[in-house]
Amino acid sequence: MSTTIDPSSRPVAGLVERTVRRLACLMVRHQYRVARQMNPGARKVVCDRCGSAWGMHDATRAFVPWDADLEAAYAPGGPLDPAHYKG
Repeated sequence: MSTTIDPSSRPVAGLVERTVRRLACLMVRHQYRVARQMNPGARKVVCDRCGSAWGMHDATRAFVPWDADLEAAYAPGGPLDPAHYKG
């Protein structure tokens, strides 16, 4: 028998937990981890604590929030798909 509770089954508790995690990141700092390496100079970085995600590009020194546009650009078949784009 599993004792894990799914936060989505309790929406208010899930909202409180997400808020507390975000506040912890604001007060202390994010727990960064590379989630996906697109090419040697670009990667998707996530915070293990609050779940936020960013796109990181070394050549331009950019660190921007990961959004639907970045996801579409790096998705399979997208304009920056690592399997096809060699720029």
